[in-house]
Amino acid sequence: MSPYLKLLFYLSGISFAVSFEIDHSNPDVVEHYSNSQIVKTEKVDLRVYYDCWCGGCVYFHIKQLDPTYKKMESYIDLKTYPYGLTSRYKNHGKVSFACPHGPNECYGNKLHACAIDILKNVSQSEFYNSCMMNATWGGKGSTDKDAINCGKLMKIDSKPIIECANSERGDALLEYYGIETDKVTNPRNKYMPFILMNGKEYSTDKDLMKTICQTLANPPPQCK
Repeated sequence: MSPYLKLLFYLSGISFAVSFEIDHSNPDVVEHYSNSQIVKTEKVDLRVYYDCWCGGCVYFHIKQLDPTYKKMESYIDLKTYPYGLTSRYKNHGKVSFACPHGPNECYGNKLHACAIDILKNVSQSEFYNSCMMNATWGGKGSTDKDAINCGKLMKIDSKPIIECANSERGDALLEYYGIETDKVTNPRNKYMPFILMNGKEYSTDKDLMKTICQTLANPPPQCK
C-alpha cells in the first residue's frame, strides 16, 4: 500500500469533537503529583512541546500520541506547543526566529501554530499537523505542499493557514508558543519532545496509552 493510501486510511477514522482556543491567561502548569505518587484524575492533562522537524517529535506524534488520542480523546486534555528548541530575537520591535534545522523548520512551526489557531479544534489540528509531519509528499514535511495535501485529505481549507504562516500573525503565534515553552523549560537545556502529563515530566520511553490508563481514576473500556 502506498504511503498516500496508508495516510488516507489512517485519517478516515478520526473524529473531530473538542474545541480549542489559545488562552493567554492560562495558568502555569498545574501540579497533580504528591510525594512523587500519581494522583488519580478523571482526565489527563497532556502538554506536548515540540519542533515540527525533530525526529523524536515526529515519531511520538504519529506512533504514540495520535493512536492514543484517537481512542482516548474524551479522557485527555491535550495542548500542543510547536516551538521546541527554537530561539527568538527582537530587533526594533520585530521578532525573528532561529530553528535547529533552519528557517524552513521555523516556517513549519508557524504552519502548525496557525492550524491550531484557525481550526480551533484539538482533534482536527493535532491530526492535521501530524499529517504534515508525516512527510508523505517528500522532503521533511510541514511545508505548504503538505498543508495543501493534508487539507484535501481532511477537507480543511489550507489557504488561511498558509496565509497566516506568512503573516505577522504567524510570527505572533510562534512567539506566544515560545513564551509558553519558556515557562516550563529552558529549551537550550532540554530535549524534544518535552512532555508534561498532569504537570510531571513524561518520558517517551513509556507506553503512552498504558500510562494514561493507569492515571485515570476510572479507566474506560478502551484501557482493557
